[in-house]
Amino acid sequence: MTSLSAEWKTQVLEQGYGIVFDVFGAGRIAGLKSAVENETHRRSRAGIRHLMNVPRVHEMAYSAELLSLAKEVVGGEAVPFRATLFDKSNSSNWLVAWHQDTALPIRERREMPGWGPWSVKEGVVYAHAPKEALERVIALRLHLDDSDLDNGPLRVLPGTQKLGVLTDEEIHRLSEEIVPVDCPPAGWF
Repeated sequence: MTSLSAEWKTQVLEQGYGIVFDVFGAGRIAGLKSAVENETHRRSRAGIRHLMNVPRVHEMAYSAELLSLAKEVVGGEAVPFRATLFDKSNSSNWLVAWHQDTALPIRERREMPGWGPWSVKEGVVYAHAPKEALERVIALRLHLDDSDLDNGPLRVLPGTQKLGVLTDEEIHRLSEEIVPVDCPPAGWF
């Protein structure tokens, strides 16, 4: 996976996203899908938050394959800390305004410069993080089903990760100037 990881790192650092195919075999993905389908966590229309305590999810998050990809980008140690299931389909889909994910789960609230505002989501404390902390975070997304324009692919504004923490107004302006990319792109299957 070394040359693949280097290519992935270049994509992420330059564009803000990267796509890696066939990281896990169909059997492992089917096992993960089954585990989350049978999960009893509180499910909203959007899916399920806080799945790291589900054994199959935890196993995948700490797999050598995902840790290797994360380490390529963040360097040093990579520590999985959150797992969320987004359950989008033709019957359950929603629009999400352009945004940056800047709120991180925190063990406990401590007033620190640059952190905040604070919130609590399903009993977990979150704080909006400063740029320095966000530069050490990467989101890895596994597709359990085919993804296309009808069921909500991730849409990104390439290169905006280099601009730091942006205001809503700045993000809106950039969304009018930068051609968005759907991840995965149409026709990838």
